[in-house]
Amino acid sequence: MAKRRIVLRTYEILLCLLILSILFIPLSIFIIFKICHDGLPLFYNSSRIGKDRKAFTVYKFRSMVNDRCLIEKYLNSIQSYGFEKIPLDAVIYTRMGRFFEKFQIVEVLQVFNVLEGNMSLIGYRPLPINRVRQLEEELGTEPIKMRHAVKPGITGISQIVGKASLTNSERVVLETKYNLLVETQSEFKLIFYNTLIILETLSQIFLKKNYFINYLNSQINNCYKQYKQDKEEFSRSYSTKKPLPATFGNKTRRRIAS
Repeated sequence: MAKRRIVLRTYEILLCLLILSILFIPLSIFIIFKICHDGLPLFYNSSRIGKDRKAFTVYKFRSMVNDRCLIEKYLNSIQSYGFEKIPLDAVIYTRMGRFFEKFQIVEVLQVFNVLEGNMSLIGYRPLPINRVRQLEEELGTEPIKMRHAVKPGITGISQIVGKASLTNSERVVLETKYNLLVETQSEFKLIFYNTLIILETLSQIFLKKNYFINYLNSQINNCYKQYKQDKEEFSRSYSTKKPLPATFGNKTRRRIAS
């Protein structure tokens, strides 16, 4: 497990440093334009809930107007519950803010959250505590506990499948299934899947095309199906008080170590 954590952590750190080096010049230009058009403050910090329901501060570029009353009034008018689904033409976005939201530039600063260790590159999107409680009221505490079993991410499976089109339940189920993939696959398979999600995110943002969704969905569903089969096999063996089949432990170890 220690080796696995080191490998995955090294992958994330190197990729974050690569992202920062590639984006340094274009991001500096965008920041100058944003300050000229939208003024200050440039950044927006918010308390979010991450792994094991622990709060942390998430870093973003500000994309909304400097009018808290207008923002709250708008959010109340659309009756957002659980996951926020704010259209790009909403009055609460500034002109440059819409550009930053459209190309997900607002999330770039979260590479520093990844470097700090309270986020991953890939995972579920972290929510404020009031949104987490809303999801618990709607879906129950157990699904949300499973959702928060791993670190949140800058992007993730629900982002590329279609975050705005998913119901709260569909999104939590999808993210929980991916968490199972995180917990059961080898570090190298996980790096491969995470790289595909990053590439898929970029292709959707800049090319408006999908390349890896079907493959990723099939891998997630296969992993979940295998997990259910193992769990049912274990339950049957336990309920009949018979020894576990010799193949059960071997099959599980192969799946985790593959």
